Amino acid sequence: RSKHTATLTASAGCSNGTFAVAPSAQGSMLLDSISLFPSDAVAGLFRKDIIDMVTAMKPTLMRIPGGNYLEGTGPRTRWAWKNTIGLPEARPGHYNSAWGYWVNDGLGARELLIFANVTNTIPLMSIFTGYYLGQKQYTPLNESQEFAQDAVDIIEYSNGDASTTWGKKRIDDGSPEPFGLANLEVGNEETLYNPALPNFPGHYQLITGEVWNKYPDIYVVASGQFMSIEHVNRTATCSPCVGGCGLPPQKCFSWDEHLYRSPDQLANLGGLYDNYRDPSFCQTLTGGKCPDVYVLEYAAANTQQWDLQAAISEAVFLIGNERNSESVKCTSFAPMLSNVNGPSWNYNLINFNSTAIYGIPSYHLQKMFKAAFGSERLETHATGAVAGNVWNATAAKNGNTVTVKIANYGPNPLKLPVSFASFPSVTISSSADVLAGNPRDENSLADPTKVAAGEMTINPAGTTVTVDVAPYSAMVVRASL
Repeated sequence: RSKHTATLTASAGCSNGTFAVAPSAQGSMLLDSISLFPSDAVAGLFRKDIIDMVTAMKPTLMRIPGGNYLEGTGPRTRWAWKNTIGLPEARPGHYNSAWGYWVNDGLGARELLIFANVTNTIPLMSIFTGYYLGQKQYTPLNESQEFAQDAVDIIEYSNGDASTTWGKKRIDDGSPEPFGLANLEVGNEETLYNPALPNFPGHYQLITGEVWNKYPDIYVVASGQFMSIEHVNRTATCSPCVGGCGLPPQKCFSWDEHLYRSPDQLANLGGLYDNYRDPSFCQTLTGGKCPDVYVLEYAAANTQQWDLQAAISEAVFLIGNERNSESVKCTSFAPMLSNVNGPSWNYNLINFNSTAIYGIPSYHLQKMFKAAFGSERLETHATGAVAGNVWNATAAKNGNTVTVKIANYGPNPLKLPVSFASFPSVTISSSADVLAGNPRDENSLADPTKVAAGEMTINPAGTTVTVDVAPYSAMVVRASL
């Protein structure tokens, strides 16, 4: 076996080309691994335009390697991280049965950690529990010790020094500095497909017991929801956060909710967590409190609309989550990236081919809202109703800046007075960020910013400003203290 490298210079652009190796003489040749990277690849691995698009959102957390990709449908099709490190050409690869294509695992555990690093995000590493999507059953608990060991070892691989077995492997792989992995999620959708499945609490206990025995400061997210979306029948599942299925409630920092709904449905979930911390229930759990919420997958994806209307429904939902940030610590759109030449899911935040890239309207909403992210949530009083519309608002403070986010999901405009009278001295900006337009407008490779955030002029009067909120639009109003 031999390895050959070369620098190729294209004579022309091509968005859908084929790479071919043409021998100059008759004979036979076996090609095992072929990989092409652009000369300006970030960290030698990633397309610069993709990294730029992700970084522009200023994301905080990145869940890796993802959701169903973690589990596969059997032992040979799950993501086994130890098979994804070392020399890329020596990795065995696996069939990604969750989404229906072969992967060579060139984008392995180390590369995913680097991806989080170069996009300035905190990695949340998902841990396989022994649950396979296709089989809808768990590996028996007495055969699952390897999964707990894998969880311990990925922490050592990410953070260990040269004196540790797995830390040395990371250094040998080309990453001398530790990644500082501090967050794990145990499993993926463990109780969503079959809430009566009784094995998750035992596997969670096995994995977290091993992790916390060696790394007591690791933050763990429990996969699955521990109560239904309507916040009723809360003990119907076998979540470790709740107990049942033969085990009491366990140590549970947070749980992971996944919400894929139609735009109309998602817009009506803007108050989903308003009454989340019901003391009559939470006091029965470990520590006398309900776990925090991580909404690690959400999108208005069920009608396959990639348009402005879908993005505004998500805005209503996100504003509600920000308003309840004492409970909801994180929301994460999914999926994030898709190659348009082979999509396995038809609602993706950032889409690309070999030469171009664009974000759907939801991407531009993410950018606009994150740019107005506050460090302190402010109490907001939102009143009034418009027939046929759902609207939501919240406010936050960051240093000397106060931001108010407004979303109007519906066919009617709003004339909304916004008052900052609770502040003794305030200057309201005369412009607001806005995402608006035809609710059916979409972005594409040919027209990547047909829907994008812009500015509109507003006219403050002292500590109050009345804003005209267009149908199916989102807005950010700013004031300086």
